[in-house]
Amino acid sequence: FSSHGTNCAGIIAAVHNNSFCGVGVAYKAKVAGIKMFSGAMTDISDAQEASALSHEHQHISIYSCSWGPSDWNNALDGPDTVAREALAVAAREGRDGKGSIFVFSTGNGGTYGD
Repeated sequence: FSSHGTNCAGIIAAVHNNSFCGVGVAYKAKVAGIKMFSGAMTDISDAQEASALSHEHQHISIYSCSWGPSDWNNALDGPDTVAREALAVAAREGRDGKGSIFVFSTGNGGTYGD
């Protein structure tokens, strides 16, 4: 928990009056981390991604999905079948039927100004 996703969580929910001279846009928000990768990002299966996308969907309002392909600039990737279905169910049924909100990164490398 020390990379891109953690930085995004800090932008969202960093407490006010902290010693880092910053405050999150929703500083009273609660944040939960879900560790998906044990090695390279290519090590994740469709079922593992589905599990992350549907984890506690009745209690999590917004998922900040801070993972994605490297900046190869030659591929557009998306969820496979099982993960896509988990995403649809959570978006439809999460938060007691209001639907969970998902925000995805568009690139993680920064090589191309993302």
